[in-house]
Amino acid sequence: MKIDKVAKVERHDYVAGPRELSWGLHVLGVGKCMDVHSQLTEPAAPFHWSAGRRLPCYGFVYLVGGHGEFLLRGRRRTQVGAGDVLLLFPGVWHNYRPDVQTGWSEFWALFDGDLARQWVASKWLDPKVPVLRPGVHSKLVELFNQLLAEARANPPYLNQILAGLLVQLHASHLRCLQESKTHPSAETVTLVRRAQDLIEQQWDQQIDLPKLAASLGLRYRSFRYLFRRFTGFPPLQYQLNLRINRAKPLLQTRMSIEAVAASTGFADPFYFSRLFKQKTGLSPGKWHL
Repeated sequence: MKIDKVAKVERHDYVAGPRELSWGLHVLGVGKCMDVHSQLTEPAAPFHWSAGRRLPCYGFVYLVGGHGEFLLRGRRRTQVGAGDVLLLFPGVWHNYRPDVQTGWSEFWALFDGDLARQWVASKWLDPKVPVLRPGVHSKLVELFNQLLAEARANPPYLNQILAGLLVQLHASHLRCLQESKTHPSAETVTLVRRAQDLIEQQWDQQIDLPKLAASLGLRYRSFRYLFRRFTGFPPLQYQLNLRINRAKPLLQTRMSIEAVAASTGFADPFYFSRLFKQKTGLSPGKWHL
């Protein structure tokens, strides 16, 4: 894992122009500070522990060494350390600082834009969960180092490049966070894959899912949770997606919508039509054209 400590403090700040604003996500600053024992002041938002501060944008602060504390108004102080990501939100009062004894090392990125607000609306960023604990991962460190390397190189369309890396960074936060929460056993993986095989074999039939779960030695609630965690869908939605995908090529033929519905396990063509439009954005008739 490469954590360059040659430069104790490095920062790059940006002002978003029309081109950056139109991109959907723009970066306002990236930086790092290594082995610091007090919080740094920033030109755009001077830091004073007693007064706290509010940023006009979003921020990721990734701690890769040391310990400290993080405080949001209305919350108790939270002890944070290496492997934690502090999430900062526009206008939200906060304090954070390293422990004077251990210090800490951090990377940060400040950003804004429609995509960031969409992340909040979709709970990919949640103000109610201001600290993520994905752990110290080489992939996250590599992405922050890549952000800094691009900032130093200053290529054309720099901010768009930084925004792309930031999207990858947040997706990697979430992946590492998920991996840190659960380390599924080989037996669990095998059970879910077996369930997938059984559903795919009976994709056009009525499946008794609680009975399927019992055949795998699981209670239905546990089965549904595990299946959704691994596939992204509850088992019934997984089967319905299979049926819709089977219907798509049939709709390109001269088969009627009623015949396609019947061929893919839907007794009610009206339900099939509603579900098809819900999942694809087009009605079966328009998909057919």
